[in-house]
Amino acid sequence: MEFGIICEGIGDRAVLENILYAVLGEDLEQIIPLRPEDQTDETDRHAMTAGQFSSWTLVKKECISGEKIRNFLGPFAGNDRIIVLQIDSAECGEIGYDVIRPSKENLKKYSAELRARIIDKMKEWMGENSKEEIIFAVCIEEMEAWLLAHYETRDIDDTCTFPDPKNKYNQVINKKFEKNKKVLRNSNEYSKMKELSRPLRKNKELQKARTRNHSLHQFIESLPAKND
Repeated sequence: MEFGIICEGIGDRAVLENILYAVLGEDLEQIIPLRPEDQTDETDRHAMTAGQFSSWTLVKKECISGEKIRNFLGPFAGNDRIIVLQIDSAECGEIGYDVIRPSKENLKKYSAELRARIIDKMKEWMGENSKEEIIFAVCIEEMEAWLLAHYETRDIDDTCTFPDPKNKYNQVINKKFEKNKKVLRNSNEYSKMKELSRPLRKNKELQKARTRNHSLHQFIESLPAKND
């Protein structure tokens, strides 16, 4: 099974690759980066073409254009080729994204409802380019919340409920690696996130993490079942 990934950044893709490996194992034949196209450090964006980096705005443009989606699926649609579209919810209220957050009165319902609203919005962007071979990786609120589900040791229902999941993640990671900061000093975002999410390559660790983050759980649920 081949996966084409369109996501906000190279770090996001690194995490998705480890998750896909854990879920599919030998069934995972190949992962093809569609956007961003390579592993270039995001600090070098000023020297990149638009195809070499990404953001939610460029994910949206890719949904509207549909070119990479059509080219990847092509005549292989429905034949073991799948697109993964990743986006964070953190910026959902920005102009152009335009997704209204639901009430946080029930946190589990909040995560599920916000994810559903964002998927509806992405399908709206895609129009006729929307295909059943597309799987949505909607991170509530950010990809760091998914990693936090592994690294946070306290009992918590959903790591997206921290006031600032990304900041909380950085605090936890800095403390955990305070005696070994080698991985944190890696200037290449892809390599750093690949290493930090490596524990999620083990299905046992991924299954534990998904119980602590609803949007991660829903993404895993949406993946195709592994062949016996």
